[in-house]
Amino acid sequence: MRTPGGSEPDAAFAEISRALLREPDVAEGKAFHTSGLTSDGQIFALLVDDELVVKLPSPRCIALIATDSARHFEFGGRRMREWVVIEGFDRRRWRELVKEALAFARR
Repeated sequence: MRTPGGSEPDAAFAEISRALLREPDVAEGKAFHTSGLTSDGQIFALLVDDELVVKLPSPRCIALIATDSARHFEFGGRRMREWVVIEGFDRRRWRELVKEALAFARR
């Protein structure tokens, strides 16, 4: 996992990660050429260029995008249906969304 101190978002993601890595089914993993968090091998959250990217149900992604609080995540020119980039940095909101993504990964 990343070392805190590079930026406030980086430090926040590292803090969230440390807390969740205590869960028995949560581990570090790689996806989209970066490291992130997995649950039983399913990636559910990562930090890309100091922005939080989470995997959520498609209807939830659409709802977040509709409120301008997220945008589609694209990788390799392809829009990822169940992935969004969260707009703006808010440590508490990030923590909640990562926990929501973990719950989705566990389903």
